[in-house]
Amino acid sequence: MSGAERSRSVEDRTEKALSQTNALRLFSLINSAVVHATDEHALLTGICRIAVETAGYPMAWIGRAELEGAPCAPSPPPAPERSSG
Repeated sequence: MSGAERSRSVEDRTEKALSQTNALRLFSLINSAVVHATDEHALLTGICRIAVETAGYPMAWIGRAELEGAPCAPSPPPAPERSSG
């Protein structure tokens, strides 16, 4: 194995380890959201927020299959927050 091949192999392993670490961190944060959610809306919103803000995904949505074998459809987006005043 040449030096370049060995270097690429190390880079590949490092990239894979970072990807796995990020996935485990995302999983851990989502588990925490499940434990601390006060209602379904807060849970779903929190999970999407975690995916975008922490994991770096450009967008996130959660789909629901209402019937077994039915296509998955996105949940409605959260209503915009209104400022009081």
